[in-house]
Amino acid sequence: MPISAALIGGGASLLGGLFGGRSARRAAQIQADAQRDAARLAADEARFRPVGVTTRFGSSQFTTDPTTGRVTGAGYTLSPEMKAMQDRFLGLAGQGLTQAEQGQAQFAPLQGAAQGLFGLGQQYLAQSPEQAAQKYILGRQNLLAPSRERQLAGLRTNLFNTGREGLSVGATGLRPGGGEGLRAANPEMEAYYNAIAQEDAKLAAEGMQAGQQQVAFGAGLFGTGGNLLTQSYGGQRCI
Repeated sequence: MPISAALIGGGASLLGGLFGGRSARRAAQIQADAQRDAARLAADEARFRPVGVTTRFGSSQFTTDPTTGRVTGAGYTLSPEMKAMQDRFLGLAGQGLTQAEQGQAQFAPLQGAAQGLFGLGQQYLAQSPEQAAQKYILGRQNLLAPSRERQLAGLRTNLFNTGREGLSVGATGLRPGGGEGLRAANPEMEAYYNAIAQEDAKLAAEGMQAGQQQVAFGAGLFGTGGNLLTQSYGGQRCI
């Protein structure tokens, strides 16, 4: 083959390869552009596009960016009827909060009274029933002491004036077992001291009852104080 023919054939092959490479690249670019456009279109179609809704309760509004079309804000406007109800509810809520804030001060007297009853109850329960009984008996005996002393003085004066001060009767002999019998005593003095002993025995019975009543009263004060606290807390919860 002549040299010129070989050169021409090689040049044609090279030129054909160049055109073929360009065509392949162009086809690949066209395909890539088509895929990108399809993806952009799909994304745009899938984008959230809010739709305003209007009901008897109000209407919704959405704000979008005019350039990108993206949602930048959303709101809701109540209907006049719902707005009026909302204002009334908020007003009532404000009143309720104010009343709740004042509730503790309003029920403070109940709490103070309850604490006072607790303190008083502790004072009553600080003594045992026996101690309370002893205190009662001692107090009653102190009240009776002046009259008892006057009675005894009058009795002795009467015995002296009648000459019977040294009179003693009622003595008994030894017991069968050898024990000592009753000694002789002045009948009127013996009656006086027997009356005193009976009166003291009655005071002892009354003292035990008074001691039990004091303990019950102290416990009752705690119960009453607890009820006042319960009413205070219950009243505040109801506000």
